[in-house]
Amino acid sequence: CDMDVQGLIDKAGGAKELAKLLGVARTTVLDWKRDGLIPGSRLSQICAALDVPSDDLLTIIQPPRRNRSAVPQAAD
Repeated sequence: CDMDVQGLIDKAGGAKELAKLLGVARTTVLDWKRDGLIPGSRLSQICAALDVPSDDLLTIIQPPRRNRSAVPQAAD
């Protein structure tokens, strides 16, 4: 079954507890809750910490941001 960000927070015992498990600020977890998304870079860490299958989180994974510096610039 798919889990939302609030479900992750609840499973951890609260935003403060989830933040502590992941080594992030509580406000970061609250930002994820507000946005309804978690960074894809945190997927494996969250799955391991909460014993949640990654398939349950696919609907709330934030796509990676494009690194603008990695985009080739046109020559002048």
